[in-house]
Formats: sequence, C-alpha cells, structure tokens
Amino acid sequence: MRCKDELMPKVIIPFSCRNYTDNQHEINMDGESLEEIMKGLWSRHPGLKTIFDDTAMLSIVVNSRLVTTGIEKWDAVSLNKEDEIALIIPIAGG
Repeated sequence: MRCKDELMPKVIIPFSCRNYTDNQHEINMDGESLEEIMKGLWSRHPGLKTIFDDTAMLSIVVNSRLVTTGIEKWDAVSLNKEDEIALIIPIAGG
C-alpha cells in the first residue's frame, strides 16, 4: 500500500473525456510502465477504453515528449513516479 503523500505518475485527461472520469482532469496511477498505467486507467475508468480503443487515434505525451510506439510496445516505456502522461485525442474542426 502506498503512502498518501508518495508520488505516482499522473495522467492528464482531455476535457472531452472527463465525463468518463467523474470530471477528474488528473488521475494518479500506480505503475512502472506506460502499459501498466494505461491498463490500470482503463480498468478504473472503462469508458475511456472505448474512446481510446483505436490507439492510432491517440497520441501520448510523457513529460512533453511524444510517445510514438504502438500499444504493443507500451511495456517498453518506463516511467518515474513524478512523470506526467498527457492523453491527446484528435478534434475535428477548423
């Protein structure tokens, strides 16, 4: 069990998806790889899985660095406890 004050990677949720996370814009997730974080996020908020099911439509930024690897390589993206993960979805419009 983690101490309440211990840091964990933080996932930044896009505004258009916050209805799936009870309007939370940041979610602390326990995990050491991007794969662990995403699986935990989808387990905790299953509605997000339907939004991000097409991972080709999802961009993930870790600490201002775009992660371009496909879902099959997310386990290779290791994380630190103070990392921020931003989920970015395309928005149509002009």
